[in-house]
Amino acid sequence: MSKKLVKRMTIVSGGVVLFKVVYRQITELETMLKVHTDKDPSVHLGLVQKELGFEPHITYEETPSQSRAHKTCGFLTNEEFLNNYLVLFSEPGALPPRITSVTDKEEMKKMHLWLKAAAPRVLHPPMHRKVMVFKEGPLKEVIMQLLNRGNPYDFTFDVEEFIRREDERLTESEKFDWKFEDEVKPEGLEVGFLEHPSRFVIISSDAKVVEFNRNSFDRWCHCLEKLPGMKEFFDELKVRGMRSIGPMRRSEPR
Repeated sequence: MSKKLVKRMTIVSGGVVLFKVVYRQITELETMLKVHTDKDPSVHLGLVQKELGFEPHITYEETPSQSRAHKTCGFLTNEEFLNNYLVLFSEPGALPPRITSVTDKEEMKKMHLWLKAAAPRVLHPPMHRKVMVFKEGPLKEVIMQLLNRGNPYDFTFDVEEFIRREDERLTESEKFDWKFEDEVKPEGLEVGFLEHPSRFVIISSDAKVVEFNRNSFDRWCHCLEKLPGMKEFFDELKVRGMRSIGPMRRSEPR
C-alpha cells in the first residue's frame, strides 16, 4: 500500500501514546478510520463509495484465524452528503438549497447559482480590516503544526510538552495580537478571528483568505456527527474502552 494513502495523528504525553487516529485510503472507493489506544478496541469505521452514495460500516477486527465481521450502518446518499457539505459555506438567512436528487437539473442549477454567489464571501483576497491572530508561543506552534505540518501524513502532539511550556495562564491580550488582514504574511496557513465574533478566517501565504461563519461551521460539525456510522463508531469505542479498564479497576486493592 502506498504510504501517501495513510494519514496519522498521534497524541502523546511524556513519551506515552494516549491514542492514535489513522485514516487510510484502502481503495479508490473505500476509506477507513481507526482510533488506536493502549487498550486497542480493534474496531474501525469503513466508508465504501457506491453508485448512489456511500455505505458506512463498522468492522470488528479479530484474530487472524477468525473472519472480520461487518456491521452496516445505514446508507449515506449523495444528496445527504451534498446537503451536509454545503452547510459549511452558508450564512444565517442564506442557507443552501436542499437537494432531493442529483439528477434533477433544476435543483443542481440552483445549487450552482448558490455556490457562485457564496464563493466571493468564502474565498477572497485579504482585506484591510482588523484580524486577531495568535502571538508566538506554544498555542500558536500547535495550531501552525496542524495547519502546516511538514509531513501531512504523520503528526504528533505532545500534551506534556505543551503544558510544560505554558508556564502561566495568559490573558487574551498576551495570547493574541490585532493586525490588518492584508498585513498578515504567514509562511503557510494561519487562523485569525475578525472583530465580528461570528466569523473567523484562514489566511494563506498565496494571498487568499477562506472565511467562515462560526455558527455555520459548528452546524457543519454537528452534521458530521449525525452521519450514518459516526455515532455507532464512537459508541463502540466508548463501550470497548470501558470493558478494557473494567477488570483493571476490580483488581485494584481497596
